[in-house]
Amino acid sequence: GALDISDRTADTTTTQPTKPNETNETIAIIAYVLSRIDFVLAHIAFLSWVVFVTNDALDFRNAAPSLSFLLNTLDVDKSNIDPDGGIDYAAAKYNTLVFLLVWWLPHSGLSRNVVKHALGLGPTHPLDRPLFSFQAPISWWATIYLWRPITSSSRLDVTTITMKEYLWRAPIVLTFLIETLGLFYLLPNHVFGTDRWQWAKGNMPKEHKLIVSFPYSLVRHPAAAFFLWAYWVGIPSYNANHILLASLWTVFIVVGTLIFEEGGLVDHEFKQLYTRYSNKVNAFVPSVWSIKHCLGLLEESEKW
Repeated sequence: GALDISDRTADTTTTQPTKPNETNETIAIIAYVLSRIDFVLAHIAFLSWVVFVTNDALDFRNAAPSLSFLLNTLDVDKSNIDPDGGIDYAAAKYNTLVFLLVWWLPHSGLSRNVVKHALGLGPTHPLDRPLFSFQAPISWWATIYLWRPITSSSRLDVTTITMKEYLWRAPIVLTFLIETLGLFYLLPNHVFGTDRWQWAKGNMPKEHKLIVSFPYSLVRHPAAAFFLWAYWVGIPSYNANHILLASLWTVFIVVGTLIFEEGGLVDHEFKQLYTRYSNKVNAFVPSVWSIKHCLGLLEESEKW
């Protein structure tokens, strides 16, 4: 197309093939196994998150007793509310600190090139993506497990949500859930590094191109968009716990994606190409162009 963007792309620049040796074989095995573990961990973390934000409304604890050790303490709201105990500032401060130290610091830190190079894991290293994807679901789950509910907050009960609310909220959340799962199943190498083991054998991709296929054709940041829509539209509690949790993720997403990530893509990596892409595809809300593209309704003159 006009932007010279491929549908499915690599994540690095061309390097010379390396000669196979025992060390490379070991790295290849680790990268292969780790990326598959990452895929499983991401699903466990997501299941835990669903239990957490709904106070286990779907009764996963009884449906999956083998996972009870992961799910038993996961509630965003306290079961025994203390409305007369005053505002629980201690829990709010604790949860903010946990989020910063357990999620934001390691996640953002390991995505910085200066940190990667300090650890010997530059963007062309076979373990770069698998290790990052290993850390992410563990840190995400840890923020859920360590959450301390604000005692003075009300408790979400999904059985009290009206059918009218379900009918307009569910399609929105489902849309963004599909595009997020599209990352897992359509672009596993991009997310988990499932093909990175081949890099240790010298099979490096030839080019580093911008990914614009689904779900990146719908919004520029699929996973981030899901969290924003889920927290502010999909979960209709808006109590103290909900507002704090949603606010923490919103600040992280805005700062992490719109300032740091996109700044690097525009200033250093893809420059004008990314600017042209962002003119058609919004960050978190699908544009008219994106919707028409996903539905196959674009005129020839409107395509890439």
